[in-house]
Amino acid sequence: MLAASSVVNELEADEGGVGITLFMPTDGAFGDLPVNVKLQSLSADKKSVVLKFHVLHSYYPSGLLESIVNPIQPTLETEDNGASSFTLNISRVNESVAIDTGIIQASVTQTVFDQNLVSIFGVFK
Repeated sequence: MLAASSVVNELEADEGGVGITLFMPTDGAFGDLPVNVKLQSLSADKKSVVLKFHVLHSYYPSGLLESIVNPIQPTLETEDNGASSFTLNISRVNESVAIDTGIIQASVTQTVFDQNLVSIFGVFK
């Protein structure tokens, strides 16, 4: 999906910025999708929206993520469209970090990568 959208170009162009934090659903997180929903068949624009909805335009290592002060975080999609529906509410729930989109709540299940102003977390609902 990353290769089929322009998001990777935006992320690479911002290497000198304040970093990024990505929340990537695990394979199992897609298990509840309706059978007729195929992420691969989305247009490049729609793939871009889906990906940007999972990216914060700031670097949050796991320790900082667990103690975030302002829990409402705009995603890259919010920055592009100014839509308040593209924000993530991050909080600590029962010894784990919870991500709430207003539609679904997921938990951070793993740190996939965390260095050089880039952190990637696996999430599952």
